[in-house]
Amino acid sequence: PPPPTPAVASAPAVRSAASLVHTDDGRLIVFGGEAAVDEPRERRGLKDVWSLGAPPSGWAACSCPTPSWEAWQCGATANEDVPTARSNHAAAACGGHLLVFGGWSAGGDVPLAHPELLHLETRCWTHCSTHNAPPPPRGNPTLAYSPARHLAVLYGGWDGSKRFDDVWCLDMEAWRWHRAATACDGPSPRTDHAAVLWDAGGGDERLLVFGGSTGRGSS
Repeated sequence: PPPPTPAVASAPAVRSAASLVHTDDGRLIVFGGEAAVDEPRERRGLKDVWSLGAPPSGWAACSCPTPSWEAWQCGATANEDVPTARSNHAAAACGGHLLVFGGWSAGGDVPLAHPELLHLETRCWTHCSTHNAPPPPRGNPTLAYSPARHLAVLYGGWDGSKRFDDVWCLDMEAWRWHRAATACDGPSPRTDHAAVLWDAGGGDERLLVFGGSTGRGSS
């Protein structure tokens, strides 16, 4: 008899340290994270992609409707070995792409640097091949996207021994990284923080950073 068809999960497995982003077409995309502790340490890193759609009756304030999950079957450009299993990474929806950067390896012990892109229409992953080297490896950074400037903005994180306070921008037209110069003293080096790109009006955008862990504890 033919082998049994594997059961298709109806929802993502239990996990922590995943990313959740909102795309321009209204979808919510979950990527990666760390599996439950009953998995072997070297296999806890995840690399699956799920989208969450609105329930049949629509979203309602202060309610918990039954979610509508879809597991994505993703390909890879030119048989590249992507995506990389990772947790505590940063992700942002950049127009028609999901950009992923940093995080920790499948075993949770190696900080990552290489960015990867998921084309949201074709559901195909590729290495984000930039014309210069990416920022230093790190886990727990934040990533925001400026549609007006076509820039992805990376801030902070840590590599297991050092916390970062640097700001890096990826020009998604020229595909080059550059370290942003700041006109004043910025936040103290930190990880596990939150950040959002704020449109202050008049073409002025600002990166707002809140909280996180510094060398002196929570901030």
